[in-house]
Amino acid sequence: MRDLEIYIRDLESSAVSSWLASHLDDIELRDDPLGDRAVKGSAHYRAHRVRINLYPGAGGKRYTSVILEGEDLPGRPTSIAPECLACHGYRDSLQPR
Repeated sequence: MRDLEIYIRDLESSAVSSWLASHLDDIELRDDPLGDRAVKGSAHYRAHRVRINLYPGAGGKRYTSVILEGEDLPGRPTSIAPECLACHGYRDSLQPR
């Protein structure tokens, strides 16, 4: 399982949903205004299920934390051989060192 956490500033869930839909397939995410409650959803990427969690109010209330979890995620440096990922500053969770 891999995870990717992204912080997005000053966007409503509908804009976040649209952005995610440009990178993921079959997205299911509530487009209501975020308010102060977490929003959970799912999608697919290369036939793998991806869990989506939105947490509004992160980083001084201006950011929404977007967490993607799945076996394969957008943005993974696929052109780099797995044994060389550490050389390029990636751990298994794909977070730069």
